[in-house]
Amino acid sequence: MRLRSPVKLLEEIQALYRLGVRHVHMYADLFTVHRDQVVGLSQAILDSGLKISWTCNSRVDFVDPEMLQMMARSGCSYISWGLESASTEILAHARKG
Repeated sequence: MRLRSPVKLLEEIQALYRLGVRHVHMYADLFTVHRDQVVGLSQAILDSGLKISWTCNSRVDFVDPEMLQMMARSGCSYISWGLESASTEILAHARKG
């Protein structure tokens, strides 16, 4: 898997903004898996002064309070959380740990 740099992501978001887009969904199953990328993008959005809202997908074990606060300040308004089953039998079968 190749990651796009926060600078490259910001450039693409800015291009969309110039076209009138004011909301972006970061379509990745686990957008927050690479903390440095998410924090870097959030900081880049803040530094640019861009006023855009964005959403993403994540799991609760791949975020921390500092990351969440930075994401919120940069415009993240919604996170779709992936949750596992409460059934130990299903978890064992799925080998999710």
